[in-house]
Amino acid sequence: MLDDYAARLLPRRRRRVGRELLIAAMDDHLLDTHALKRPRTVTRRLLGTAATSYVRARGSLPDPGDRSRTDTYSGSYGPCPHPTALGPEPSVASALR
Repeated sequence: MLDDYAARLLPRRRRRVGRELLIAAMDDHLLDTHALKRPRTVTRRLLGTAATSYVRARGSLPDPGDRSRTDTYSGSYGPCPHPTALGPEPSVASALR
């Protein structure tokens, strides 16, 4: 099944590395259940380091729901007008001219 997954989603040159990383993400019980060979220690450490780095970098990024940076512009330019306050929507015929 791992080979099918790698063949479908990864380029040919990356299949062996992708399969190795998938196996490194599995715990020992799952490896024993499917009779898979244990991954190298280097591969497991690489995967752990990559996951830790991702989580730390993700924590340093601003919250996508926080709009405080864009809300500061409304003080200078006023609030954003509602589309209905701008006037009627142009008809399709006039938009195609």
